[in-house]
Amino acid sequence: LLCLPGLEESDADALIAHRGDAETEDLESIMWVTEVLDEEKAVAVGGYITTRSFQYSADIVAVAANGRAYKRYRAVIDTREDTPRAVYWKSLTDMGWPLERDIMTSLRAGEASAVLGMK
Repeated sequence: LLCLPGLEESDADALIAHRGDAETEDLESIMWVTEVLDEEKAVAVGGYITTRSFQYSADIVAVAANGRAYKRYRAVIDTREDTPRAVYWKSLTDMGWPLERDIMTSLRAGEASAVLGMK
């Protein structure tokens, strides 16, 4: 939501909170957005939002156990059919490490359980 034109973090938080509290029928059109955002912001994002999505994207990072090697991919999954399928798959490894540097440092130090939140 923060990527939508003109939205600030407080706007995104308000949209998420309203969506979580709203009745299902209230979300059948995007008109509910006008109850949360001022008119200018609602109009600005209207062309970028929908009531339902069948495509999902993921930025995937796979890291070697010792933290010395990794691969990064962008995937777009289409769920319109009974069996979801990848409609886009691209290596992003050449774009560099996408996470905080201390995560890589912890992995290289053998602290994978700390990075993954495990005890």
